[in-house]
Amino acid sequence: MKFLLVILFISCFQEGFAQANSYPELEYDSIVAYDFEWRAKSEFFSIIDSSGQLASTVKKSKRLDFKSSKKLTELIVKKSSYGQATAACFEPHLGFVYYKSGVPVAHITICIDCNRLESSIPIPEQRQGKQTQDDFVYYTADGMSSSLRKYLNSLLLNFKFSHQIIPGSIFD
Repeated sequence: MKFLLVILFISCFQEGFAQANSYPELEYDSIVAYDFEWRAKSEFFSIIDSSGQLASTVKKSKRLDFKSSKKLTELIVKKSSYGQATAACFEPHLGFVYYKSGVPVAHITICIDCNRLESSIPIPEQRQGKQTQDDFVYYTADGMSSSLRKYLNSLLLNFKFSHQIIPGSIFD
């Protein structure tokens, strides 16, 4: 019985460490960019819904090559990729899904218009401009920097996705 408990403990211990808690530690074999339509009052405020399914509103997809995958992953965890303001709309049209053997392991949903990025894995570098009011904590500068937006827009243009950065945006 003690042997069985030791095996169970070791298994749980290993599983806890097998799950990545940041993008640099994440094990994935591909990243796919998605052009999709968000839906108000539905589950599609994210590229992956609460049950782990890809949004049914995908219009176009493009698998990132190795160089683009590496650069995206490096940029999203840099403190200098954030620090700008956001607007309140969050009507996302861009999603990135990290896959391992065809199964989503992480995802990022982006609204270019309001400069907001939502991730399934917390990105501590994004939390800038911390404000508190009583027990409520929020961040005023968690929006994407112009350099991250410029990189994302280069992908949007290259992939011919429908929602690209409008020249003269207040965030650029």
